[in-house]
Amino acid sequence: MLGGEILRVSTFLEEKDFSFKDVEYLSPEIKTVVVNHHINVTQGESENIAHIHVQYNDNLSFQCKVIDLYQEHSPKIAWIKNSYVTDTSNDDFDYEDVMPPFGVVELYDLDMSCNSDCTKVMIQALYQFMFNFLLEYFNVIVFHSREATNVIDLENIRFKSFMINDELYYRSISY
Repeated sequence: MLGGEILRVSTFLEEKDFSFKDVEYLSPEIKTVVVNHHINVTQGESENIAHIHVQYNDNLSFQCKVIDLYQEHSPKIAWIKNSYVTDTSNDDFDYEDVMPPFGVVELYDLDMSCNSDCTKVMIQALYQFMFNFLLEYFNVIVFHSREATNVIDLENIRFKSFMINDELYYRSISY
């Protein structure tokens, strides 16, 4: 199952109205932060790069960049392809987890600014919420492990780890 509806950053940039979906399913603590959010998306250095800024309230904001790895002809695509198990006799093979032919973005320069009492659980939930938002538009999200330090619940995320040039990365899985 492929997730994204937009699939390319250049098409994502053409959207005018962004908002989080499924807010009603959030915990009360997170819901109060997210309910009045505003998402601003602008073009980066090329049409294949987007800058995303989410203002939750006066005290909390999140920003990041996404780059379309296929459109930028990134050498990371080969490494990402290698993270998929294609041998059907392998115990780790999964019919649902397949490398899509487009819609693969790298998330980088993640930054969250919190001027109030933000708990680790709250920050982790907001990051997961951002991943869910991006998966509405793209098939696969990839990010370097340094982007996940102290902000992502590595025990409970639905991402697969893999290596690129001896550096740890994560990618979303397709189910």
